[in-house]
Amino acid sequence: MKGQGVQQDYESASHWFRLASQQGLAVAMHKLAKLYTSGDGVPKDLELAYVWYSVAVAHKHQKSTTLLTEARAKLSSQELVVADQLIGEYLKQYGPKENKTKDLNNNTAPTQ
Repeated sequence: MKGQGVQQDYESASHWFRLASQQGLAVAMHKLAKLYTSGDGVPKDLELAYVWYSVAVAHKHQKSTTLLTEARAKLSSQELVVADQLIGEYLKQYGPKENKTKDLNNNTAPTQ
């Protein structure tokens, strides 16, 4: 995402972070949420940022905890209702699943 040695391409970064997020990688969820917060490479969407931070926190991603609180504070009560419903759906799809995800987020080999 920093574009070291190449031109920064937030749109491409968002694509890859989304794919990695859908595979349960918490650091990618965190970075995707940051893109939704800033509007870099994706339309600015504070609800989706809050959703992805929430799923990252469910995966025990520490850096997402503070940003989750900040994102929540920026949403109206109506937006929170919608976002909380979406969080439930995202947790079912992308939330922590047994040892495989835990191992990926801790940079260790998955157990069989």
